Amino acid sequence: MVTLRDRANALETQFAYEQSFLFCAQSRRNRLLGLWVADQLGETDPQSFADALCDWSIAHFSDEELITKVSQEFDRAERPLDLDGLTNRMHTLLGDVMRDMRLA
Repeated sequence: MVTLRDRANALETQFAYEQSFLFCAQSRRNRLLGLWVADQLGETDPQSFADALCDWSIAHFSDEELITKVSQEFDRAERPLDLDGLTNRMHTLLGDVMRDMRLA
C-alpha cells in the first residue's frame, strides 16, 4: 500500500524532474533565440553570440529579463524590434524544443 510519505516522495521527484526539464528546454530555446538574434543583427560569429546569451540567461532566468536583454542588443545595433514578434518566437521555440526533447 502506498503511504502518504511515498506519495510525497513521488511528487517531489516529479517536481524536480519537471523543473530540470524546463531549465534544459529554456536553455536550448535561449541558444536558438541567440542564433536568431545574431542573424538579425548581422553578427560575424553567431555561435559565440548565442553561447553568450545562453550563459547570460542562466543567471537571469526570467523571460522578461531576456526580452529586455534582446531589446538592448537591438537598440545597440540601431535595429527595430517587434516585441510581440519576439515574444511569439520565444513561445514557439520553447514549444518546439519541449516537443523535441519529449520525442528524444
